Amino acid sequence: MQDDTIHLGHPGIDTSLMFIRFAGEVTRQGPYTVMRVPSNPDFYQGNALVLPSCPQDDDRERLEADFARLVGTPPTIAHRTFIWPPAPGEAPVLEGFLAAGYAYASHPVLLLERGSLREPEHAVPGLEVRPFASEQDWADWRGMNLRELAGLYPEAAQRAFLDEEQALFMRLEAAGRGHWWGAFLDGRQVAHLGLYFEGKRGRFQAVLTDPDYRGRGICSQLVHHVARLGLERAEQLVIVADETHGAGRVYQKLGFMPRLRVAQLMWAPPAD
Repeated sequence: MQDDTIHLGHPGIDTSLMFIRFAGEVTRQGPYTVMRVPSNPDFYQGNALVLPSCPQDDDRERLEADFARLVGTPPTIAHRTFIWPPAPGEAPVLEGFLAAGYAYASHPVLLLERGSLREPEHAVPGLEVRPFASEQDWADWRGMNLRELAGLYPEAAQRAFLDEEQALFMRLEAAGRGHWWGAFLDGRQVAHLGLYFEGKRGRFQAVLTDPDYRGRGICSQLVHHVARLGLERAEQLVIVADETHGAGRVYQKLGFMPRLRVAQLMWAPPAD
């Protein structure tokens, strides 16, 4: 049964649970927090087991069996994802998981409090920032995401995932929980992000800039604009950052501070 009271005291994981509760279900099963989104089986981070701490190689077979029992199995659920709050200075030894084809990632959780937002270094002339307002906005969002993730996941699964994500974000907006925002130059969508709320906390989602427009300050101006408005509603804003493109540095210049990390192991079928 869905449990709306589950909070783990970790801003990165707790704000992820916010989305899963809205789209599917969050339950406690023994040592695990179980996240399931039956309508979106290709949501790798949404159909997952949250562990209390870092797993050990000897745990792999037990964890895989528990994932199959509590989350699902192929063909419906074709991946396996394990998420946990890493201890400070944690240096996991996961050779057995990696040898079995799992990918390990650890992402910083950055927090912004009221009164801490800084201005971007410069303004981007002509940049318009506004909430999505049309199906064309969403079509452009979908195209940018497909280009960004090309070759990483099976395309059919990625398209189905994005369809479900759009439906979720539109339901969240209809419920008054936030918006998806775009940055536009000469009418073209060049970046986007989501910001959604639960109580006094807001969570940014999927900040993405078109590769042809990176390095121009667009992301900084977009995040600043949305964060400024978001802090009128929330006391704290959360970003779980992808460090691939140095985004964490952009957020820190705006006043976000890295406080925690969130770690995961994921096995997924190869791309087509």
